[in-house]
Amino acid sequence: MNQRTKAIYDSLFDSSRSLADATSAVLVKTPDLLPDYFELACFGKYPYNMRSANVIEKADDQNKGFAANIISDIIEELNHFSHPGVRRCFLRMLIRYVPQLNDEDTGKLYDICLLYATDNRQFPAIRHNSIQVLARIGEKYPEIADEVKMALRLRLDEEHGAIKNWLKRYLEN
Repeated sequence: MNQRTKAIYDSLFDSSRSLADATSAVLVKTPDLLPDYFELACFGKYPYNMRSANVIEKADDQNKGFAANIISDIIEELNHFSHPGVRRCFLRMLIRYVPQLNDEDTGKLYDICLLYATDNRQFPAIRHNSIQVLARIGEKYPEIADEVKMALRLRLDEEHGAIKNWLKRYLEN
């Protein structure tokens, strides 16, 4: 492990909100660290991979467009993250990027999110964020909004709890 990677690991010593906020502020000030944080999110061990993804998402939320150059890579890796917390963080961030995505990335993200949204084995936060991504894709491409709603409507009777409520709200709009 090189010194730079060790410093990143050391900076992610807990999962507190205050630490994530402080670390994301440092990341915004030193954007050359973004590839290192992303590599840790992709290939690091839990909990450092999830903490790293959370820091990237928060940095991007603080400084809109901060992570734009890794969005295609995130979409490519969505199915490969070893911890669902990483997927959850990056899906939350991808909601913001749907309007800027090219058609190829939008298509890949649509396929992934439709699978996650309809898979009751996925964690609720992943399913919820996937529904939000699908809603944004439907805004961008109104011609597929009905297709998304139809696919999700088929699942409604099989759902319960928060997911059922989120689906109902989405389908009513």
